Amino acid sequence: MEGLTGTREIRLERRQRALETLMERAREILAQDAQPSAAKEAGIVKFTASAFDATSRETCRDIAAFDAFAAAFAGHLHAGDVVALHGPLGAGKTRFVRAVVRAIQGHEEVASPTFTLRHRYERAGRVPIEHLDGYRIESPGELAESGLEGAFDGSAIVLVEWPEHLAPLLPQRLYRVEIAGAGDEPRTLVVEPPR
Repeated sequence: MEGLTGTREIRLERRQRALETLMERAREILAQDAQPSAAKEAGIVKFTASAFDATSRETCRDIAAFDAFAAAFAGHLHAGDVVALHGPLGAGKTRFVRAVVRAIQGHEEVASPTFTLRHRYERAGRVPIEHLDGYRIESPGELAESGLEGAFDGSAIVLVEWPEHLAPLLPQRLYRVEIAGAGDEPRTLVVEPPR
């Protein structure tokens, strides 16, 4: 009986933390509404959380619009969500991750984990984010030795660059984000929700 009580207490603590996180996020959103945000200035106010329940497409004419789109998308993510980021070198996959991490965690320092394969971003009271990069994984053996399967335990949002290299680890249900464009040209983003 004691084990059940402990389990209930843990669940209650998790719910309390989730509620506190939601309240903090609501306060942040209300504070942002008082000032013009990058999303408003970039004309991306149409993206509410429900906007990402169906395939969405946006052409971002500049970096501010790109970051605002990624931040709006971040507002829809929850622990256990996996996002596969597709696009050529220089398309902005790491920049997209940076905007999501900034929106959820408040971290400014986000770098591609090309050599380390994995970065984890955590801040008290916020959903952790796992950032994976499969670019350097070239064989099933390397993947098996990478230890990346631990990122998919459901406790964090998982953002994956070069997901085709990590395909055996990816769940069936995931968001697919396709980024087209490079350099100073506009970027087109297509977000497909889990099916």
